[in-house]
This record gives sequence, C-alpha cells and structure tokens, in this order.
Amino acid sequence: MQDPTISPLLDNLAFQASGRGRFGLTEQVAGDRFPRGTRVIGDHGTVRLVVTTGAAGTAQTVCYLTDDPSNPVNYLAIRLDTSNRPFVQFTDQLGVIKAKTIPSFAVIAAGIRTEIELEWDAYTAIVTGRHSRFSVNGVEVDDSEWSPPPSIPWVNFQPTYLFLGAGLLGDVDFLGTVDSCQITNVADSRGGVVPPRPTRNSSALAGQSVLSAGAEIVYEGAVATGGDSGLTADATVTPP
Repeated sequence: MQDPTISPLLDNLAFQASGRGRFGLTEQVAGDRFPRGTRVIGDHGTVRLVVTTGAAGTAQTVCYLTDDPSNPVNYLAIRLDTSNRPFVQFTDQLGVIKAKTIPSFAVIAAGIRTEIELEWDAYTAIVTGRHSRFSVNGVEVDDSEWSPPPSIPWVNFQPTYLFLGAGLLGDVDFLGTVDSCQITNVADSRGGVVPPRPTRNSSALAGQSVLSAGAEIVYEGAVATGGDSGLTADATVTPP
C-alpha cells in the first residue's frame, strides 16, 4: 500500500497529494488526510498528475473528485483503459456525462513515468469550441478523441473529496503509484471561497523541502503540525 501524503496549500492556491486514499476537501473528519478548509470550487481548474504505471490488462482509476464518497454519481475522473492509456470522464451536477476522451495513442507499458494534465472550465471555452483540454506526456488530445466533447457550458458540482488510486465505475484500483497530484485554480475571484494560505514559522524555514515531525504550518488561526492527523510527517513544502 502506497502511503498517502499531502502538502500545505501553495502560494498559487494549489495543493499537492501523493499515494492513495481519500482526501477530504472541506473539513477534517476521521479517515480524511487533508487539513480543513474549502479547497476546490469545481467550476474550473487544472489537475496535474505524475504517475508510474502498473500492469496493463484491466481498466483502472487513477484519481477522481466527487461530492459523495459513498455514491459517486457526480465525478471528475482520470482513468486508464486496458492498455494503460489515460483518459478523462466527468459529469455535471446531475451526474450527466459532459465529456469523455477515447484514447487512440500507443499502449503504455508497466513501470513508465507518465504525466497527465486536465484543464477544465464549465462556463468559458478554453480552446475554440471546447471547455476542456487533456494531455498525456505533453501531447494534447485532439478533437477527434473527445466523445462527447465538452463543447457547451454545464452546471458543475462542488467537489468535497479527492480519491487517489481508488476504483470508480467498475474499474479496479490503480495498479501503479501516484507520485504527485496537484490541483490548481482552486479558489479565486470567480466567487469561490479563497482558502487560507500558509505561512512558515521559524520551525519550517524557507528553502526547506521536507516538513519534519515537529515543524508547523500556520493556517490563519489554525496550526497543522507535521506528524498529526491532518499533515503527515513527510509532507513536502514548496518554498515561495
């Protein structure tokens, strides 16, 4: 089992996680592995993944956002087909599939470091005629691989959980490793709740890449300490 880790909120209103597990995005509750506070608006954003693939042959889920962990009808998911090829699939607030890609590129073998990036905007087109773009190892999926394409606006759901490595829609759990999952554009001037931004105190110096068990990150009135239930001892810190 790959242990889950998280990083504090970064200066660009992003957070980063790795491993596998459930990460609560609204408040700290038993079983969740992320500090309290709204993190993801849902109407737009970018997910950047770095994974190492496992064995091919079965459909797998790498990560997904949802508003219901027990019955994820609404979701934004990055999955792998039986040839280890990443694709994206997401719904609106009513669980209606608004976009999906059908990969046509080469099979990806096990043990391959793979970079995946999804950008979406429910209300404003990102590229001509499309509200989302999706790329694998720097190569963007073209219009022919979207079915259905995200060509018109939709009403988004509000994500409250991030799952890494957990199966969805009949997929098995991800058979590789999630080295990094970063979500940006999580709250800004569009009306989302801007979450508190961390400041390092004297226990966590600028330039320090690893948060030790005794170091602290201050979240505007709340302190998350390395090693406690909200912040793992080896959570990475990215200096500004």
